Amino acid sequence: MTKQKMLSFEDGMIGPPKDLLLITPSDTNDLTTPIQGVYNGDAAAGNIAVITLMGTTITIPNIPSGALFEGCFTRVLATGTTVSVIIGTI
Repeated sequence: MTKQKMLSFEDGMIGPPKDLLLITPSDTNDLTTPIQGVYNGDAAAGNIAVITLMGTTITIPNIPSGALFEGCFTRVLATGTTVSVIIGTI
């Protein structure tokens, strides 16, 4: 899925995810496809650092265990991320 396709919502961001992706955070590698959200699969709240589709680098603080934080992300960064089990929604 291309950045342009995500920006134009051609694939539909409304409704349930079409797929899930187990994420290994990386400070150097983009995800294989942009994701629509990050799920905290840890037993406790934690931080997830991301790069958004528009190129903004930000750490989302204190995401509760079992919570989904929605947004368009191209990378989940290792630096600043404290959650060890991250699932991306596509």
